[in-house]
Amino acid sequence: MAALQDEKTSLMSENEVMNVRLEQLDYSLDDANTVVAKKYFHAQLQLEQLQEENFRYEMISLKNPSLVLSNISREFLVLFQDFLSQFLALEKLSSIV
Repeated sequence: MAALQDEKTSLMSENEVMNVRLEQLDYSLDDANTVVAKKYFHAQLQLEQLQEENFRYEMISLKNPSLVLSNISREFLVLFQDFLSQFLALEKLSSIV
């Protein structure tokens, strides 16, 4: 019985610590000066820039279908995939917290 009581106390204490951490991280995204918020906003800016660049490439290919953009497309794809993985990691971090 004592072991169960100790386990309950330990879990309640851990829950309280996690709730405090959650509150701190919620505020960290609201405060634009925190590292997490800065990275998140920078990632959003990069995403917008990459979307604009992708749109430009699509317009070029529509105007001149014979134009091969393989090198540019591959470079963009690599950059976009890298950014997307970073963005999703930040999204996951912010949803966990």
